[in-house]
Amino acid sequence: SGLNVGGHPSAGEAAAVIPDPQGILGMDFLIIGNSTYGTPGGLYMSRYNVTTNSLTSLTNLLGEGSINEGLEVIPHSNGEDYWVLVNTSDQKLKSFLFSKTTGFNPSAISSTDVSDLPGVDPNSVATNSHISWDPNSPGKILVSRHNKIGLVNFNPSTGTIGEWNVQIMVTTGNAD
Repeated sequence: SGLNVGGHPSAGEAAAVIPDPQGILGMDFLIIGNSTYGTPGGLYMSRYNVTTNSLTSLTNLLGEGSINEGLEVIPHSNGEDYWVLVNTSDQKLKSFLFSKTTGFNPSAISSTDVSDLPGVDPNSVATNSHISWDPNSPGKILVSRHNKIGLVNFNPSTGTIGEWNVQIMVTTGNAD
């Protein structure tokens, strides 16, 4: 298609897919992609149509250098909207609203600190950040950032992110 929403073949969280609210249900989707590739990247979105098997309307949602590899999309409790969560290069986990009626809001709704190990190369952190959500535990998010793994409380009605409660931290070995 010629459009690239981002991601690297080795990335665990390069993209997420949601139904396109302006399209036909089951035929039109929005692909939200993370362009992190060894350095902090940006967040992009493109429309995908199953019939034509094509991407159109590439849009930059968050600028280059602003986010790391972690990306998760969580359904809003209203059943129509979505929360887009990213690990950012300013050492935060941030939630953004994608509204069915107004689209992506580039102003973070909520954030919490997810600090790096001192002395770590930011480019290494960029490719070693992950966010996971399980619909069976909608109030919890698992966040890993380079050398730490922890849980965050999350409210799917408001997008509010609680404090990162680190469960595992590795402080030995190479900083990168």
